[in-house]
Amino acid sequence: MKLNKKHFNLFKKEFMYWFNKFHLEPTTVVFNFKVGSKNFINASNQYSYDNSLATIYLYPDYELLTNEDINTSLKTSAKHEAIHILIGQLSNMARWRFLDQDRFDHAEEELVRRLEKII
Repeated sequence: MKLNKKHFNLFKKEFMYWFNKFHLEPTTVVFNFKVGSKNFINASNQYSYDNSLATIYLYPDYELLTNEDINTSLKTSAKHEAIHILIGQLSNMARWRFLDQDRFDHAEEELVRRLEKII
């Protein structure tokens, strides 16, 4: 299905709802609506822990993976990408070759504090 600007705006609005609900500030968010990688079907993200920058991509050639309507599917994709940002710091650290325990513990505590606010 080919998406339009209305779909993109719904996706951004839903992403920001979850971004705020997960208390992901002070991360800066940038959105892109363009053809993406073959590795990702509908949406993806790039998260820079060092810069506190999340770039969120929605791809115009959207593939409905379930029998949901397009709006529900877009909302699910937006929430999915927000969850990636929520766990992004821990995920990035897991990829680092050298990691000290204090930094990892601090990142874990940040995630726990955010989850306390929403659960």
